[in-house]
Amino acid sequence: MLSSNTVTACLTVLSRRAAHQPVDDDLAVLVDRYQRLVPAPGLTVFSVRLGLSVLDAAEGTEHPGVRDVAATLIQRAHGIVFKWAVNGFVRGVHGEMVGSHPIVTEEAKNLTVTGNHLEGSWNKGKGGNGYFRGSRVWDSLYAGNTTRDLRHFTFQWSASGNVVIGNSFDSDLNLHGGWERNNLFEPNHVSTPYAHRPANCKDNCGDEGNSGPDNSNWFPIWWAAGLKAVKWSGSSGPNNVFFNNTLKKQLGTIYSPYSDYCNDPNRVFRFGVSGGSFHHLDVGGAPISDWAHNEQHNYSGAHGIDSTQTDGAESLFLSTVP
Repeated sequence: MLSSNTVTACLTVLSRRAAHQPVDDDLAVLVDRYQRLVPAPGLTVFSVRLGLSVLDAAEGTEHPGVRDVAATLIQRAHGIVFKWAVNGFVRGVHGEMVGSHPIVTEEAKNLTVTGNHLEGSWNKGKGGNGYFRGSRVWDSLYAGNTTRDLRHFTFQWSASGNVVIGNSFDSDLNLHGGWERNNLFEPNHVSTPYAHRPANCKDNCGDEGNSGPDNSNWFPIWWAAGLKAVKWSGSSGPNNVFFNNTLKKQLGTIYSPYSDYCNDPNRVFRFGVSGGSFHHLDVGGAPISDWAHNEQHNYSGAHGIDSTQTDGAESLFLSTVP
């Protein structure tokens, strides 16, 4: 209803302006309705186009509220979006300070995302922003990419069968929830600094479920516990595999040294698996309610991570590593 009311308000301003009638009061109503509009999943493009129509109706950004609309549009704008796409690719792109996600998928398969350099976004705040985001993506390859100053690299919403190999990130490999499963992460270099943490935020702070920031640190791996991620998608799924990655975390201060995290070059870590079937990560037999403050427990031995397998190869995906 709010979206239809916003469209009606926009048409009113355009009609009155075309008739050379005053529009100030109607423009204030339009701006208010647009700013209260929360884009539903799948309607981001509609929201952005409607916002551009607001700017057209206002004939500029002199009105203070219209300047806020322009700022909102910048924050909602993504870089490259794959929706209902198959056999696509992104290669050699250099992206700096996009609005939110530099590369994002919504229903995509057989993508190749390689050799890109992605640096920063204007909006890394609550509601799920600032991700190198694989949502509902299947059987795709993410290789040789470098990112700096993003919020997360994520798989979520049933993403499966993907390979993430040879990337360099300073944000986490994030299993964001929604039963993402059977994904492989191998020789990636991930170093998450102390500054990369939820509470280090000045504007639009919080998580995808719009809760406020906690006092945890983002480690190189993040796993969606059911009680936490139910606010947006539910638990991570089974058999997300980490192998031969170089993972480091800085704790305490921005001057502290980096420490190794979950580094065992020959060991295969299968998250969400015990005894060959799905098992929620648990501590002492009780499923964790949140990955925050539980990042350093040992989940091997029937507690949600199967680490019984070792392999002497450099890669489980490639027969020969270049």
